[in-house]
Amino acid sequence: MALNRLIFAEARKRHQQRCTFKQRASEQNAREGEAPTLWRLNQSATILREVFQDILAAVKSCSAVDFGLKALRKSVVDHEALRARVRMSAKRQLTRLSALRNLRQALADHRATESNWQ
Repeated sequence: MALNRLIFAEARKRHQQRCTFKQRASEQNAREGEAPTLWRLNQSATILREVFQDILAAVKSCSAVDFGLKALRKSVVDHEALRARVRMSAKRQLTRLSALRNLRQALADHRATESNWQ
């Protein structure tokens, strides 16, 4: 639903930025009370074509942005999973290093005790 609102807002912005839209808006303000002419009624097909082009362009750009955001969200989740695995691996390695340090300290104490006896 939010994507549809974004698409329509983008299409509206694109259409309102067209020079033909601005020209028609200024003409409409100048001839506010008059009945539509045959030429102005004939422009309906052109206006509809412009609207469709603007909607298509908005759909393409918003879909690309949506795809990029979904890919970014997936990579963040994957990155978090990787960080958790690395953290767990580091914790295991720290446990092993701690055990080795304790072993080395015990060996050093044993050697020191034996050298004191001699």
